[in-house]
Amino acid sequence: SVANQSGIQKKKKKTKIHQDSLSKGKKTFIKLSSPETSSSLQHAKDISLLTQLNYSREGHASIRNLIPCQVIDEVYRDLKAYSTNKKFRQKGEDAAPFLQFYNTWCDLPSVKCLATSPLLCQAACTMMGMDYEHQTEKLSSRSLRLYQDSVFIKRKNKDGITPWHIDGRMMPFDTSNIITFWIPLHAIPSIEDGGTEILFINKSHSDFSLPY
Repeated sequence: SVANQSGIQKKKKKTKIHQDSLSKGKKTFIKLSSPETSSSLQHAKDISLLTQLNYSREGHASIRNLIPCQVIDEVYRDLKAYSTNKKFRQKGEDAAPFLQFYNTWCDLPSVKCLATSPLLCQAACTMMGMDYEHQTEKLSSRSLRLYQDSVFIKRKNKDGITPWHIDGRMMPFDTSNIITFWIPLHAIPSIEDGGTEILFINKSHSDFSLPY
């Protein structure tokens, strides 16, 4: 979908998962051994049909309370320290109107645990109409693969509005079987305080005439 992001003091983690064997580049397979509570997995499995329908029709959907708070808190603490550490700060890119880091799972165990967790795997399977149990079998064209994780940080009094764009234009795939989880890592300021949630244009995921 076409997305737009503005605001201040926002740190979001984006995890992209795709289902196909035709994309280019190195892939890391979703691991199914990370510990998750049965209730969280059941929540991911039982995402409502209305939410699934909205995702299919509109190109985006909101899933509330999917990831346990303690997991979010741990990832946030680690990424906050990561983004200010001199060793890792040089990996950040700020040419866009935000500070961004890619594939932090390579450096942070907490991010790796979340990005490769059965929880996100189950949620991706539910939203994409795939069989979760099939993911425990050998690799095939119906296997989920992790493309990357991305961290986006909006800095107060520094970063402006993120222009409208389509993420798919920046991915090296020849398939549209992709799902992205946008995960806010802390409370987002109100519009009055200069913040806003991510905005989407409904059905833009199926509009191939858009130039961006």
